[in-house]
Order: sequence, then structure tokens, then C-alpha cells
Amino acid sequence: MLYSLDDTIIAQASVHAPGGHRGIIRLSGEDVFRALEYVGVPFSKHFHNHFPSHEMHRRFPAFRFLDTIIIENTCKISSAFFCWPQGASYTGQASVEIHTCGCIPILEKLITLFCEKSFVRLAEPGEFTLRAFLNGRMDLTQAEAVLGVIQAADEKKLEIALQQLAGGVAAPLQQVRETLFDLLGHLEAGFDFAEEDISFISSTEIHTQLTLAQKILQKLAVQMNVRENTSSEIQIVLSGPPNIGKSSLFNALLGTDAALVYDAPGTTRDYLTARWNPHTSLKGTVDNQKNPDSFLPYSCILMDTAGDDDTLPEDVLDYQSVQMARRQKHMADISISCYDAHDFSRISSSFLLKNQIFVLTRADTLLPEERNSPEFQKTLQKFHVILTSTRDGTGISELNARIQEKVENILENESCTVAATALRCRESLRVARNSLERAINLVDSPYEELLASELRTALDAIGVMVGAVYTEDLLESIFGRFCVGK
Repeated sequence: MLYSLDDTIIAQASVHAPGGHRGIIRLSGEDVFRALEYVGVPFSKHFHNHFPSHEMHRRFPAFRFLDTIIIENTCKISSAFFCWPQGASYTGQASVEIHTCGCIPILEKLITLFCEKSFVRLAEPGEFTLRAFLNGRMDLTQAEAVLGVIQAADEKKLEIALQQLAGGVAAPLQQVRETLFDLLGHLEAGFDFAEEDISFISSTEIHTQLTLAQKILQKLAVQMNVRENTSSEIQIVLSGPPNIGKSSLFNALLGTDAALVYDAPGTTRDYLTARWNPHTSLKGTVDNQKNPDSFLPYSCILMDTAGDDDTLPEDVLDYQSVQMARRQKHMADISISCYDAHDFSRISSSFLLKNQIFVLTRADTLLPEERNSPEFQKTLQKFHVILTSTRDGTGISELNARIQEKVENILENESCTVAATALRCRESLRVARNSLERAINLVDSPYEELLASELRTALDAIGVMVGAVYTEDLLESIFGRFCVGK
């Protein structure tokens, strides 16, 4: 649910951790300066006494002053106040940042003091950046880059996110949008004067502009996802000994009964595949309610393989099934290695693969003393094992989230954009490129109305990428992943 942009919001913007030397509290909204007055900070006096000169204000739109806030009539907190007028701040609204000591109890008391005023409330996760987007301070790809900066786990990911935040994706998309709007305007003007045989733009110019736009989108496609030259879908393989519940887990992840499940070993001989979206797989389960923002707009291939107990069977058909299962396991982008919860010790002798996830099945059959044994707990921690049960749903949501994390890491390591952007924009970019290709083929044809229609389709697809076209669900899925205060 989107909240009113008229509300004045507040949150801690610095890291919520003990021992910090500086704490930052951020406020945004039309009543931020009134809120300062209400807590005893004479904003009006500072504004008139310290307002910067015209030249300084043009270069540095915020102005700074020092003052104290009194908490509970006894505690005086010395702070620096940075104030931005309407239109000049990160959010595009009047904003204030209070820089003070990093003591968590003091920061919490300061926030409580402001929230005692009826016109100030706590910000929701990502609400500051959401306001920046809705107020036109950044497009959706840049908003996703903010989250990429926050979550960057290494220097490469940070560099990618910073480049995107600086407009690495937004600028070329905006260039294409402006080109297409301009071409569409010329075409529609020509429709209005069709009887006068007036041409507002030549077919040569249309072809040149469309070809340039197509090249820009092609470059973005390569930048976002180099997998197009190999496999467009990530392969996820379930492997492990026979009769330990791989097919049940396959069905649980898909949310269907795609695989035959039977107690006897060897039920699965050939491998089964299904195109899979982790978001839709948990639809309707109890675990999914705990993570409603779990969304991965990317199609994967989930594969259930024949059981392999590390020995080669004598039966020819079983032998071929095991060999095929091993090939699929080693070719997989993500390998889910499954073992029975009572046979957890086999994990320690497993051959470690890249992007491997260890799963113990039938967790519901474990006794408390088995689950709490030192050896069992040590194995769980060492190999980051996920306990699952398809009977009661244990661990299915956690496995789903771990897979999403692996997929995002794979794509981000291959891509030159933030993974969330590459995932979200993939289909829209394909639609836009295909529409431009059809439009180029229609140049010099008598079907100018169809050409204009293709341009509108491309513009709609690009609008989805930059956020000119959006839904509440889309914004919640993006900004709900932010922390409060960002």
C-alpha cells in the first residue's frame, strides 16, 4: 500500500548498531521545519541568520546550523542540522538530517519525541527513496541501484550499482524514449495532414533514428544479461540418493504434482524438468505469508533427477539413469544436494560444487534429541544446510529464498547492472527490441499506422523499465526490500 506523500516521515538513517560515533535521523515532508520548532529547535531564527548567499545556495542547496534538542527536560543533545528546501533534497521535498551522537537509546528517544507530534510518523521501508522516485528525482533503475549500493557485498557490485545510480541505465533509456516520442509525434502529425500529402519527416531519417535506438537497446541487453548467448534460463538440479524425497521436494517447489512420488526406490529414472518461477511456486502456502515480498521475475528450469547413491548399478537402464543424473548435476547452475535427515553425516563427504545448496529431507521425522545433537548442529552450521519437510512445509520458503539469492548472484556476476534491474527489465527489454525491429521493417511501407503502433508498444515497454508505467505491487516488491531510513 502506498502512503500519502503529504505525510512528514522520520527514521534513523545511520546503521542501527551499538558503538557508532555518529547517528543520523532523517525527516522529509512539508512540515519538517515546523517539526523542528515543535521540539524546541528555533529553525526560523537560524533560517534568517544563516541562510546562505544566492551563489552559495545555488551550489549547496542545503544549509547547516548547530543547536541542541532537550529530551525529557533533562538531557541536552548537541546536534548539527542540515536543511533542504522543497525541490532540492534527495526526496524532492523539504528535508532535514540531524547528525548527533550514535547512542541508540538517544536516537530512539529523539525519534519518539518527533513522533509525539500528530503530523510526524515513522517511515516505512524504502519510503525516502520511493518519494525520490515519485517526485521525479530518479527513475526506477536508479532507485534499484540505491538498494544495490546498500547490499553490495564486494567492490565489483558496488561499482556496478554506483554506475547505474549515476544514470548508466537511465540515460540510454531516456535517450531512446525521447527519440521514439519525437518520431511518433512526426508520424501522428502526418496523419492529421494525410490529405494534403505533407511529410514531417523522411523515411530515411525514421530508419536512421530507429536503427540507433535499436543499437542502444541491444547494448543494454548485453549489459544486463550475457546469458542470452548461452542459455536464457538458469538450470537448477535436485540430486541425491534414491527414495529420499527429491520428487516430493520437486513438487513442493513447483506447487504441483508434476513428479510421480512412490515409496519404492528408483521411481524416477529419466530426469524431469519444469519451467519455474520461485514467486508463484509458494502461492497459497503458510510459509509464503512470512515473506510476501519474495519475488523473482525470472524463469528457471527446475530438474528432478534419478537417485544416485555413489555406486554404479549393474542394470543397464539404472546405470544410464545415474550417469545422466551426474551429468545434469555437474552442468547445473545451481545444485540442490538432498539427503535424508537421518543420514546427515553423508554431507561431510560430498563433493562441493559451485552454487551448491544442501538440503535434509523428512525433517519432521527427527526426534528432538537427534535434532539437537552436537554432530547434527555442527553439520547444519558448517554447510548451511536447510531442513525441509514436504509434509508440513518446513524449510520450503527458506529453500525458495536461498535459490533466489543464488540466482541473483549468478546474474549479477554476469551482468553489468544491478541484478534486480536485470531481472525486472528482461521481458520489457525484449518487447521493446522486438517492436523496434518490426518498426524498422515497416519503414517505407504504406502501413504507417502499424509503424506508429509498434513505436507505442516500445514506449510502453521502456516506460515500465524506467518507472513511467508502474503498479503498486511493483513498487512494493522493489521498495519493500529496503531498510527503514533509506
